[in-house]
Amino acid sequence: MAGDKKFFLGIHGQQSGPHSEDEVRTRIQSGEARAETLVWYEGLAEWQRLDSIIYFQASFDGSKQLSLATAPADSSASATASKKSEGRSKGGETPPPLRPVFSTEQAVIYRPKGPRPEVLVLGGLFLALGLGTIVYMSWDSEESGRVAAVQVAPSPAAQRAQRFVKADSDYTLNPSVIPADYSALLKENSDDEIGKKSFAALEGIYKKKFRHAELASLYLEAKRYSDALPPLMELRRFNEAENAAFSAYQNAKEPAVRRAMLTKSIEMLTNQVPNPQLALERIRILEKEFPAEKHSFGYYLLTEDRKMADLFERTSFFFVESLLHHIKSEFPQIKLAGRPLVKIVKDPAGFYRITGSYQGEVSLSQDKLKDIRFEYWMVGSEWSLVGTNVTVERREWSQANRVRHANSGRSSAAMLAYLESVMRAQFPTLALHEKISREAMTSAARETASDQANQTKTAP
Repeated sequence: MAGDKKFFLGIHGQQSGPHSEDEVRTRIQSGEARAETLVWYEGLAEWQRLDSIIYFQASFDGSKQLSLATAPADSSASATASKKSEGRSKGGETPPPLRPVFSTEQAVIYRPKGPRPEVLVLGGLFLALGLGTIVYMSWDSEESGRVAAVQVAPSPAAQRAQRFVKADSDYTLNPSVIPADYSALLKENSDDEIGKKSFAALEGIYKKKFRHAELASLYLEAKRYSDALPPLMELRRFNEAENAAFSAYQNAKEPAVRRAMLTKSIEMLTNQVPNPQLALERIRILEKEFPAEKHSFGYYLLTEDRKMADLFERTSFFFVESLLHHIKSEFPQIKLAGRPLVKIVKDPAGFYRITGSYQGEVSLSQDKLKDIRFEYWMVGSEWSLVGTNVTVERREWSQANRVRHANSGRSSAAMLAYLESVMRAQFPTLALHEKISREAMTSAARETASDQANQTKTAP
C-alpha cells in the first residue's frame, strides 16, 4: 500500500513535497503534475517518471504525454534516469552507491549551470530589436567560435525618407516654422519620390500662407513657368512674369498651351511692360505659328495713320464727354440741345489737330436760341474756343484764339503719341489695342473735364 508513503515531485525545476498519494493524484487531475514529471519516495534509488510508478499508472491510462514545455531540470533528470535504468537492464549491474540526494525532510533537484536556452534566445531577440541592428553569425573554419556582428546603416533612400517624415512631424507640431529639410531634400534630388513629396509640401504651405514670392521661386526653379505666372502677377513683378510666359511658350508641346502663353507674353509687352518693338516681333511669331486663328493685336500691325484713326475712333467718346463738360464750365447758363462732334482734321500744311464743334439749338435761361455755333480746338490737352456766334464779345475773343493757335497742329507721329498717352493715362489697365467700355470712358472724361474746368480762364 502507498497510503503511508510520502512523495516528492520535481515540477518546473522546483522540488515539491512531501505529498500523500491522494495529493499527487489531485495534482495529476489538475494538470500540475504530468506523465513526465519526476517523482521520488523512500525506496527509490533515483528520480523516476511519474507514469512509471505503479501507484499512478492508472491515472495516465498508459499514455506517455511528452511535453516540449517541460522544465529543463525535468528533462535532464529524466534522461539521466532513463540511461541508468537502461544500463542496469542490459548489464545487470547494481547501481553505484547513492549520494545523499535528499531525505524525507529535504530533497534537492539539480539544475544545469548557466542560463536556460530559451532565455538566451529571447534575450538575443530583444537585444536585436532594441539596438535596431541585424547580426550576422558566421563560423570561421580556421578560428572556430568567432562571431562577427555587423551593423548595417540605412540606405540613402531610407535616410531621405526618415528626414522627410521628421520634417512632416516637425511642421505638424509647429506650423509657424517651415522645416528647412523640405528645401534641402528638394535641392538634393527633385526627381525621386521624396523630392516630389517635398515639393508638394512646400507648394501647399506657400499657397496656404499666401507666400507668393516663395511660391513663385519654387515654380521657377522647377521650370514650371506657367504656374509661376499667378504669384508673379500678384507681386506685380511684370518683367519676370513676361519672361515666365515666354519661357512657358518655348517649353510647351501642346499647341493650345503654346498659343495661350505667347498671347500672355504679348499682352504684357503691350501693357504692364511696354515694349512695342518686342511685342511686334511676338505678334508676327503668333501669326506665323497660328495663321488660321484670329487675335486682337491687329492694331500694332497698322500703319501710323491707320493706328491714329483706329485709336481716335475708340477714344472719341472720351473727347466728346470732356468737351461737354468744358462747355458747361465755360457757359454755365447755356444748355445744349444735342451733343458736339469731335474729329481729327489735317490742315493744308499737313498737321493734325483734334477739333470739336456744335451747331444747333441751345437753352439760355427761359429762352431757346437757334443756330448757335461753337468751334473748339484741342490745344495741348485743353479745349480752346476758336469760333462762336453766341455774342459779339465771344466771337471776337474766339477769333483771337484761332490766330494765336494757328500753328498748334501736330505731326502724324506726334498726334499718334498724344492719343496713345491719353489712352494710357485715362485707362491705365488697358492696352492700346483693347476696347474701352462706355462706363470707363464717361468716368475718365468727367475727371479730365473737371480738371480742365478748374484751369479754364473765363472769357471777358
